[in-house]
Amino acid sequence: MNLRERFLEVMKFNTGIHSIKWEFGYWGEVIDRWYAEGLPKKHYPRISHAISTPTSELYTPAWNSVPRERLPKGIAVMAGGLYWPTQGFPVDHDVRDYFGMDHTQVLVDVNLLFHPMFEAQVLEDSDKYFVTRDVDGVQRRFIKATQTMPSGEKYPITDRKSWEQLKEERLNLSDIKGRFPPNWSQLVEWYRHRDFPLAIGGYPHGFFGTLANLMGYDKLFYAYVDDPEMIHDILDTLTEVWIATNDEDRSFVELAHRGATDPGYLPGPYGTIEYEVEAFVNWYIERMRSHFGTRLETTAPSR
Repeated sequence: MNLRERFLEVMKFNTGIHSIKWEFGYWGEVIDRWYAEGLPKKHYPRISHAISTPTSELYTPAWNSVPRERLPKGIAVMAGGLYWPTQGFPVDHDVRDYFGMDHTQVLVDVNLLFHPMFEAQVLEDSDKYFVTRDVDGVQRRFIKATQTMPSGEKYPITDRKSWEQLKEERLNLSDIKGRFPPNWSQLVEWYRHRDFPLAIGGYPHGFFGTLANLMGYDKLFYAYVDDPEMIHDILDTLTEVWIATNDEDRSFVELAHRGATDPGYLPGPYGTIEYEVEAFVNWYIERMRSHFGTRLETTAPSR
């Protein structure tokens, strides 16, 4: 029974199945200490520089402001209990492998917020602070001494006028396919053949979390009383975007499955996550050629 099947059985309260071995995550400072104390360093947690969606790479500019010799002290290294990718956090491999823990749950990486995203901008980089406007339009301050998650200072929704502008420019339904990352076809193949749980949604998406993220708590709580119509409009608009994006997501996966099972299916190029498959196929073809000699005319696949 693989992890995905075991997860489903646990969710059905099957007491005959042992629970999943996940941790929520580890602080970057703790991971570096464990490596110093002898944890085998085979796959050091990597912080991405690329930004594909607000969910997967939010806070990435702040994390990358720390020198790369060590992890930021207050960053979370994901270990299964929370989906990954999220918030620019790296994912653990070495602790998991050392203790025989389970593969992390994986988040479907699509843009459920602003499209186009805001361009990340560095507003201040001093000895004490690293201040940015992140891809969600929020201005955040990262304290270099503690290196924990940056705190919001200014928010993109301040009143009805700012909301209407955001809705028109970045939350319309005119380009749903543009909300998917460039390597989406490769991700679909990975998701389709998975043996791990797959999650949808992700931080900061939700009927409260998204509002708090885009308005700040104070402004949000006042708006609940002072302008409930705007709150309803924000939630209605976000819900339309989430439904449309997830519907497109589902249709992509269904088409990929239908195409892969069609007799006329021709595979495309290998993705970067399939390098081991490509290496095996080439090795297997060479072994067959060496055995059959010139009788084997098969060539390596174009993938």
